Amino acid sequence: MERTRKVKEYLDRAYAFKVNFDEEIAKGRIEKASELLWGVFSCYMNALRVLRTGEPAKSHAEIREVGLDLAKALGDERLEKAVKLAERCHSNFYHSFLDLEDIKECYEAIMYAVRKADELLRKMV
Repeated sequence: MERTRKVKEYLDRAYAFKVNFDEEIAKGRIEKASELLWGVFSCYMNALRVLRTGEPAKSHAEIREVGLDLAKALGDERLEKAVKLAERCHSNFYHSFLDLEDIKECYEAIMYAVRKADELLRKMV
């Protein structure tokens, strides 16, 4: 029951990050928007990790590992690419190297990963 509650918290947080992403991108704040995309992705990966291990990730490397493990388990190269783009979004917050077109590509990839994670979560909960 505790795991289910924690998963719900992560999914609620992901939703809030997505709403904030929409607001920030509309204002042209690419760096902040990219960090919020990372937030959406990391919340979903943490939800998966909590269901699997009972504990959230303690580092970005562990979040990446969850995503890459999922991509490998599903044999999904598109998902593997999404993991890499999510990390780029996180880096962009600090280094500001992505433009709006890059963010659109990241958004599509990350939302694909979120849909895949959500499908799996629904089967597991």
